[in-house]
Amino acid sequence: MKKNLHPPVGRFLSLSLTLLFLIFIAVLVIIQNKNTSQVTLIANENEFKLNFDITNNDQSEFLKVLEKLGLPQSVAKGVEFELDATSSAKLTFATPVKANLNILPGKIAFKGKVNTSFLQDQEAKSIKIPTSTNLAVFSGNLIAFIKSRLILSQEFSAWLSKNLASDQGQYLVVFGPNSDFTLIFKNPNIDFLALKDINDPQSDESAYKEELTDNIKLYLFKLPQSLNGEDLTCVFFQEGDLIYFTSSYEAAQELINTLKSQTPSLDFPPKDTPLASLIILFKNNDQNTGDVFTNFILSGSNNYSRSINQVRELDFILRSSEFSGLINLK
Repeated sequence: MKKNLHPPVGRFLSLSLTLLFLIFIAVLVIIQNKNTSQVTLIANENEFKLNFDITNNDQSEFLKVLEKLGLPQSVAKGVEFELDATSSAKLTFATPVKANLNILPGKIAFKGKVNTSFLQDQEAKSIKIPTSTNLAVFSGNLIAFIKSRLILSQEFSAWLSKNLASDQGQYLVVFGPNSDFTLIFKNPNIDFLALKDINDPQSDESAYKEELTDNIKLYLFKLPQSLNGEDLTCVFFQEGDLIYFTSSYEAAQELINTLKSQTPSLDFPPKDTPLASLIILFKNNDQNTGDVFTNFILSGSNNYSRSINQVRELDFILRSSEFSGLINLK
């Protein structure tokens, strides 16, 4: 089964989430017989294949699970996909990727290695995030993923590329019933005032305005439209040395309430992590992980909503060339 998993931008986060999902498919089968198996990712030029080492005794159960998840039976023979040239070069550099699975009651731990990491290890400080969070990610550069999920003018896209860059890692948090997001990063030289010079293409007036709430200055910027055609105003604000780029005014308000301890919060990661290339937390609270969430994360592919719903929580961390994770099932 060969599939183009996502557009060129936002490639690495989408790829990581998709690979974790495919590992999860294999795990659903293995848990029923308590066997251990291995998942391997191999490369051939711009093509990649994920192989599931499933025993003969597991084959019938594997096919039953595929049917339950609405996936073709050809997945049993492996999953093939292609990436753009830049992504292929980086991922090929990391292959082969192998993961060993340890099956426990109601949960699956996995651990493996990549040939060479294509991401840089950085310090991940623990931060507060809303309890309605479904996905939290820490990595080196997540701007491309966010830009691929928005309709941007050329001027605003250039401003984002210039001002959202950070050499200290970035956090992406997706939360709430509308799958709002925030991108959290450090940049002491961010130029908010330059947003005043960017006009709304429809009205030819400035798309920028300021507002003060709870002693925090909000920088509001109206986008031409969101991917679903609705009006969208994103909000920037700063709290301490962290800058927050949020997808809506309501999301900014929820974040501020969280930061001010006016509402309960989660810590992500649970504690300061000295060195990490990629940290992923997925939480399924049965409220916010429907088609809206899947559409945002997997760029319009709602085929996986049913499968994602089988996961209660997933934790993943990549350090240099070694990774580990834990999947809690419903």
